[in-house]
Amino acid sequence: MTTASLYQRIACLSTEAVEVLYALEAEDYVVGISGYTTRPARARDEKPQGQWFFFCTDRPHSGSQA
Repeated sequence: MTTASLYQRIACLSTEAVEVLYALEAEDYVVGISGYTTRPARARDEKPQGQWFFFCTDRPHSGSQA
């Protein structure tokens, strides 16, 4: 198993993480970026931005309330 196969979706909560993933040409794994991201400039056009991210999984979140 390769490391790349372990990670399918990444939400970047820091601007530095966005820069690193784009530099590694791993932008296809990025599903969301911080609203403060400015570099690389194309990331703001390609990815959803926000301060909070919610993830959809096939398992309910342990903190969810029914």
